[in-house]
Amino acid sequence: MDKSSERLSRCVLVGAGVGAVAGSVAYFVAQGVGWVVGQVAPSPDANIGLGLAMMALTPAIAGLVAWPGLRWQRVPGAGLSSVWAVIFFYVLLLPLRVLMSALDGSVAGGLFDPAPPLGFVVAGAVPMAIATALGVVAGRAIALRKRTASTT
Repeated sequence: MDKSSERLSRCVLVGAGVGAVAGSVAYFVAQGVGWVVGQVAPSPDANIGLGLAMMALTPAIAGLVAWPGLRWQRVPGAGLSSVWAVIFFYVLLLPLRVLMSALDGSVAGGLFDPAPPLGFVVAGAVPMAIATALGVVAGRAIALRKRTASTT
């Protein structure tokens, strides 16, 4: 392995770790916001708007949490990587959400259930870890392309 590919693999692993933490934190923040809104303004029926807001809040917070983590680990193009991670998060999470709604809760023992206590793994940590690793690769490729274009 040459030095460049070694550095890229390290950045991808760091990105996956940062993404897992960011996805978990974002999931718990969104759940906390949902709990607070439920305590302040309880709804007798299902609050679909709150659920949609929590789903939209998760990747936005995850991207904001991933950016300083990537910068702290000196991953080049951390901002661009975190933006790509949010895009990849939506791309990965949409089929997972469809699968979760299509499967009955009894199928696979509720493995795809996004609710607590282990919902953060399926709804936050794993998709964001994969998305951030992909975002690091995309961000580095774009940064490298910009750098080589500016030198020529």
